[in-house]
Amino acid sequence: MLICKIQAIVIVFALVDGGKEWKLTAGRDKKLVNTIIVDAIITVLSTIHGYICRVQDADFKYMLAFTTKLDALKFCLVLQEALIWQDWPESVLKYEKFREVRDEVGNVLFRGPRLKMGVCSGQVRAVVPDHQGKADYHGHVVNSAARYMDAAAHGGQVACELSMISSLDWVFS
Repeated sequence: MLICKIQAIVIVFALVDGGKEWKLTAGRDKKLVNTIIVDAIITVLSTIHGYICRVQDADFKYMLAFTTKLDALKFCLVLQEALIWQDWPESVLKYEKFREVRDEVGNVLFRGPRLKMGVCSGQVRAVVPDHQGKADYHGHVVNSAARYMDAAAHGGQVACELSMISSLDWVFS
């Protein structure tokens, strides 16, 4: 029997805030929006190392795993910004929750679908392959990340424990 210790991992859950309501009126743009988001995720992952565990296109829900807290949080912030600049269909930008929002001096704050994101780090109980052969993580860290996303975050926000943020050395340029 092979037994190995599973390292601590950082799980990120992301969900398009208002996506469930929008898709009822979206028509053909549902698939395009999911494609744009997944392409943005893949692009961000080309510079910040992480792993896409699950894409639930019908729900606009995504699960990712990272080996460091810094990579997970950087990913979340960079992805939120990257989504602002995507070429969204007009039907997306007309939807109330996805409209462009600017601050008092004209800087774009939001544009297009906003992700609510939950992040948690810790030990996983198990890692097993799912039906596609991708790693499927189990344990409190997964459940907590999903809860932070669902209960604490709103569109455009990243929710995690304060201890996670305060344990990092943030460098701004």
